[in-house]
Amino acid sequence: MAHRATPAALALVVCLAPACGSSLIPLGTAVPVTPTLPASIPLEVTTREVGVSDPLPLPRSTVRFGGMEEPLGHAIATAVVPWAEAHRGEREGGWQLQLQLIQARVDRRGERLAVTLGVRATLVGRVGNVYLAQKQAHCHQSALVEPAEAPPLFYHCMMDLGRELAGWLGGVQP
Repeated sequence: MAHRATPAALALVVCLAPACGSSLIPLGTAVPVTPTLPASIPLEVTTREVGVSDPLPLPRSTVRFGGMEEPLGHAIATAVVPWAEAHRGEREGGWQLQLQLIQARVDRRGERLAVTLGVRATLVGRVGNVYLAQKQAHCHQSALVEPAEAPPLFYHCMMDLGRELAGWLGGVQP
């Protein structure tokens, strides 16, 4: 006996696809922040995601946040520029700060939206890829915002990470 799918059944199958009815809120494009730079730049910041979802889903909704790497790299790079300038010329070729986004979560708690991010930062010499130091940092931000208004919440969290890493770099002996 042959079974024929009804239009309603076909629509249900199509709507079970992950993107059906979802809205993607872009946070930036997922590319390394600083591609290969000339040696005159004292600090190169690179980013990559390790074991996190991108786009990041908001549980119990169809909203997803995508492109975390680029804004993360910009936030961290902006915060560590003073350290890089203060240590310009102390290491041949300068430094590379390798950022791995190892934790990313967004939740709705009542009417509040909460963002939690975690990174592993590894400082290496650009010449010879010499390991110098490593640090993990985490941030958490929450606010009474709708998902469409959440990108600044992510950026505030990323800037908190940048400030923590800049303070950490201040204690690293180049």
